[in-house]
Amino acid sequence: MEKSKRKIPMEDSRKFLDMERTKNDFFKIICHELRTPVSAILGFSEILKEFPDGEGNESIIQNIYDASQKLKEYSDTALIITQIDPENISSNMRPTKLNDLVEYAIPDVLKDVEQKNIELVSNIECESGEIMIEPGVIKGVIQIFLANAIFYSPENSRVEISLNEHDEKIELVFSDEGSGFPVEQYDKIKEFLKSGSTMKRSDWPGLRFAIAKFIMDIHNAEIAISNRPEKGAEVRLIFHINIIERDAMNQILSQLN
Repeated sequence: MEKSKRKIPMEDSRKFLDMERTKNDFFKIICHELRTPVSAILGFSEILKEFPDGEGNESIIQNIYDASQKLKEYSDTALIITQIDPENISSNMRPTKLNDLVEYAIPDVLKDVEQKNIELVSNIECESGEIMIEPGVIKGVIQIFLANAIFYSPENSRVEISLNEHDEKIELVFSDEGSGFPVEQYDKIKEFLKSGSTMKRSDWPGLRFAIAKFIMDIHNAEIAISNRPEKGAEVRLIFHINIIERDAMNQILSQLN
């Protein structure tokens, strides 16, 4: 006898469709944005090919490098999005320690750390408790904010990663010594992070920020930002370890399968 398929409730089916629509929006934006660095690389490469010994080649090579870095950023972002599968993400969730994911993410930014002579400090002295997450996509979120902290940090400055566990929450904190979040965007970003959805594209403070919130929302987790009193910005990834909340999250995710 053929096994009957469980019917997905209309409300959960709507959530699934909204999540898929948001994923498609992410891909559309990336495909559009890819044109700029690709065009730059092709254009400057043609100049070098035609005038291999021309003046100003150092500047051209730097432009090609910058465009290549942007191209890599978009491709890395696309890779994170491909890992977000609302249908299967709950089955891929497993007890995971955040300090392990940080350890895996750090090697990806070491080249940029060395180029800017940044002191990257990890104040994760002990292992965190385990939380139910999909490790691949949460590592992607960690990479986004770690890369941002380094990008917006001046040379010879300090970026710090810390891990706090209290009140049935685990907080992963990224701090830098850059200029902080712009005053004119600060309130908008905080409002976006407090909102219950990423569906409205006009509210996005940036593509990677929106992707990070999208992933954190799936995990019933939060992102909080602040500007440090002295200088720089701070981003906190907040995960709940309350058993009741965890069970509720798993129940919601299981209904999407």
